[in-house]
Amino acid sequence: MISGTDQKSRIAAEYIQQTLKEKLGINVKIAMYEWNEFFNKFMAKDYEFCILSWGAYYNDPSNFFEVPWPPSGILDAGWRNAEYDKCVEKAQTELDPAARYELFKRADEILCKDDAAFMPVMSWISYVYNKEFIKGVSVSPFNTMGWQIINTQERP
Repeated sequence: MISGTDQKSRIAAEYIQQTLKEKLGINVKIAMYEWNEFFNKFMAKDYEFCILSWGAYYNDPSNFFEVPWPPSGILDAGWRNAEYDKCVEKAQTELDPAARYELFKRADEILCKDDAAFMPVMSWISYVYNKEFIKGVSVSPFNTMGWQIINTQERP
């Protein structure tokens, strides 16, 4: 398993290594690389599996479903599935929220269950501390803040 060397990557790699050993009896060796070398190994597909993290930039499921989708150009892990591609492509222009939900639901089943190409394993918790005079703070479930609407006019 390849991983980065930053603290979060190290924690994630060790957690996955321990869980695979305890739950499935699988021994996994971790190889940690600085970002440039890690990225080069990833792009060359020189790994059995790797740890990557991704955070959403805006409040929409497409943030996560476009990551492994080849036309997005975000991440090319070498995985392809025509049905997945159709679901994500159609969801981009689908205006009916219920129909869009079903497309992303099917894409998720393909990605994480049918093909098991990607495996979301953890999510980080963040804490936001705020003073009473700071108004308009809005933190989304994706760990992003609406900085443009924060107001400190009542600052003492």
